[in-house]
Amino acid sequence: MPNSTSLVKIILGLLILSVFQLLVAPISLKSQLPESQAWLLKFDHSPGSEKWQSQKISFLSNFNPGGYNNQPKFTADGSLLLSFGIGETTDIILLHPQDGIFERLTQTTESEFSPAIHPSNKYLSFVRLENDGVQRVWKVPLDGSSYGSPFTPLKYTVGYYQWLQSEKLALFLLEEEGNRLIAWDPVTNEETLLTDRPGRCLDVDSEGNLYYTVIQSQTVRHIHQFNPISGETTRVVRMIPDGSEDFCLGPDDILITSADGMIMSYKPGKDAYWIPRFSIPLEDRSRISRIASDKNDRLCIISK
Repeated sequence: MPNSTSLVKIILGLLILSVFQLLVAPISLKSQLPESQAWLLKFDHSPGSEKWQSQKISFLSNFNPGGYNNQPKFTADGSLLLSFGIGETTDIILLHPQDGIFERLTQTTESEFSPAIHPSNKYLSFVRLENDGVQRVWKVPLDGSSYGSPFTPLKYTVGYYQWLQSEKLALFLLEEEGNRLIAWDPVTNEETLLTDRPGRCLDVDSEGNLYYTVIQSQTVRHIHQFNPISGETTRVVRMIPDGSEDFCLGPDDILITSADGMIMSYKPGKDAYWIPRFSIPLEDRSRISRIASDKNDRLCIISK
């Protein structure tokens, strides 16, 4: 993960740096975007243990309560990238749950979302909805050497993405004929169709394999795995009917999702199906829309 000097440079390059205490007065502008709130859930899971236990849940959206706070992505040092909304646009913040501050990474007239750190740890990436309606993945160098540039071509309208290897990407494409999920190589411009019925959730395991969902019907979804080296795809497990459409990969490459107010897990190659682990300690546990893992003992969950 880049050091603090690199982060300052990138934030200045993106026009603004704002650092706030989470306990100060919240942003006063009322968001016109759908309300969603971020929570940090710490749990106990010893390697190889069948027992999981919820330990503590903390509200993360004090900086923007009642607003749009979504699309969480943990960084290597345990910080959290989020897309948050003021008015009709979204920007990117870097949140430090451990010391209660956040750094605003963008403040533009356009919308930025789906933030991530490039596998090289040299770039911040995100999808930018540009003023002319173009929607592309952008890369911004963390050393502040430039303001960044679009990475994906104009022909792709990108909804979501996931870095695979160095410069290769999985791209969720929004198209008139229907959405597609492809693996794209920017060097050769070669694309591999993974599915024309993709769900929005994308994640990679410790070996670089992509996990994604394929929508069979309104109630039937399966998680699939794609090996970007061999090109092989494998169906892994069916998602829980009426459960969350999202999942993440947690410690030991365990798949994690939520259903019926519970955190559920599935270990590929070991478990027969999803295992209930513990109840989510929220009053309205049924409104979980997204989930992300730090690959250790913390989850970020988004409630609607």
